[in-house]
Amino acid sequence: MCELPKSVFHYCSVNNFFNIIKNHTLRLSDINSTNDYAERKWISDIIRDYIISNILPKYNFDKLDLNIEHVLNQIIDEVCRKSVYMGYISCMSENDDLLSQWRGYADNGKGLCIGFNTKFLRNVGKLHKSINFKKVNYDLENLKMDIKKQVDEWSDVFIKNEGNVFNNENKLYVFLNSAIIMSFWSNGTFNKSTFFREEQEWRIAIEDYSLNVADDPSNYNLRTIKELANCKNDFFSLSNLGSYSSDDRISTYFDLDFKSIKDSYISKIVIGPKSKLKKTDIRYLLIAEGYDLKNIDVTHSNGTYR
Repeated sequence: MCELPKSVFHYCSVNNFFNIIKNHTLRLSDINSTNDYAERKWISDIIRDYIISNILPKYNFDKLDLNIEHVLNQIIDEVCRKSVYMGYISCMSENDDLLSQWRGYADNGKGLCIGFNTKFLRNVGKLHKSINFKKVNYDLENLKMDIKKQVDEWSDVFIKNEGNVFNNENKLYVFLNSAIIMSFWSNGTFNKSTFFREEQEWRIAIEDYSLNVADDPSNYNLRTIKELANCKNDFFSLSNLGSYSSDDRISTYFDLDFKSIKDSYISKIVIGPKSKLKKTDIRYLLIAEGYDLKNIDVTHSNGTYR
């Protein structure tokens, strides 16, 4: 278990910062509409390679005249495009002044980052079983071990219930499909390539998925969406599923409301290295929206860049 930092930092534009402060909410965005969806696809290579090198030889797969690598690639492509997966995330970093975060998430340094007290965030998972707050894993060997454990256990369960699936093309497809969905989606949200290690990222995530790619997403996930609507505890409450349009896209989201703890939840605000804002701008905004200034450190980034 990794050590929980005192605060984690959410980088954002001025407009998003203003909405967070004014509405006392943090937005969880649809993961399928973010760059993280593409980042997770590298995990599929690990799953495919493990099935080919370990699972198929274990069960003496040689009865069917199939190009198994081609079949696996087709299934992975279908899983990525069609699987019944619902995921919403909000991302933070342990670092409150990181150049890559300013550039990538805070309007190229013109935005801000907000520090959130993890003493409260660790309770967000109590809202619903589908919600987690965890640190992202960048360790490839740990990821491989998790995938091995999951695929091995699923193989044993599936074959115990269905018999030898490796001499029946239809059963083999169902097995491979469900094994890949389970391993891909259960590992995708909280694992990233070592290339991104400097981010030191933590995430709040809402996740739900079906092992059957043929399920209708709108029907399958409706149960969880209804359960999530307006759930709350002593620290947070969750909005109904919301929606908005931007350019040629339609996206959905959940808002996490922290109004009941707003005077203790925000620990620090850092003004970006290219921002035109002054500390007084931030402090007057906090006063206008009813925040207690004595608990919030307002500072400028130490960085400078063009």
